Amino acid sequence: VPVPDMAIEGSACTGHPCPDRPQTASMRFDPPLSTLVTARPRGRKTSPLAAPVRQTFQRAKPMTTTWWNSKPLHQLNADEWESLCDGCGKCCLHKLEDDDDGTVYTTAVACELLDCATAQCQDYAHRQTHVPECMVLRPEDVDAYTWLPRSCAYRLRAQNLPLPDWHPLVTGDKNSTRTRGHSVAGRCLSARQVPPDDYQEHVIEWY
Repeated sequence: VPVPDMAIEGSACTGHPCPDRPQTASMRFDPPLSTLVTARPRGRKTSPLAAPVRQTFQRAKPMTTTWWNSKPLHQLNADEWESLCDGCGKCCLHKLEDDDDGTVYTTAVACELLDCATAQCQDYAHRQTHVPECMVLRPEDVDAYTWLPRSCAYRLRAQNLPLPDWHPLVTGDKNSTRTRGHSVAGRCLSARQVPPDDYQEHVIEWY
């Protein structure tokens, strides 16, 4: 999607009925990014939705012997892989890349399929039909997971780190991501509401 002064990155999905995740053009994903546009930014602006939110990334200590803190990503079965997604929706937020220095800025503008009230994908099973640039995370791509949010379970496990203590697998509560303040629910705008030219007006800090 063209933006005059920034480069827009697409979204990617982990394989769980919620987020689709953004990448950089140099990362190997299937399908490849097709929406990257390079240009020079006019300057960072903060979205009205970007009020500072104090977040912690405390992790379960010590690392337990539960499968999610012990099994390598490539050994997970389909159900285990799906359940690693915490449903935060951060991966569905559009990002802008500075063509000069490669700095990536996250915006409060979410994929058009994301329900901004719940941070859930509205048509997960057919998401790539609606949003062809939506990508699927695969175990073989773990070396490229550094673009994911710092709190993302896929990124943490790729680094052999335990899940955060608020993750639904740890708490046993499917709503714990939202109730503990780590979801984009109620904090983002749909891409259907924001013209691409205005994405840079919605850069956020709390990502």
